[in-house]
Amino acid sequence: PPPQMITGIGAEYIQGVVNQKNGYLIILDIRKLFNAKELQKIEEIRK
Repeated sequence: PPPQMITGIGAEYIQGVVNQKNGYLIILDIRKLFNAKELQKIEEIRK
């Protein structure tokens, strides 16, 4: 789950947060961002 500092709308899409010297890197869970059909299309494009 995301840290407590990340809450509210959209928090369910966040898998983690990495603190870097210039800010934060937010790691998203793409399985929650896209539906199965969209994920399949992304895989096709990657090939």
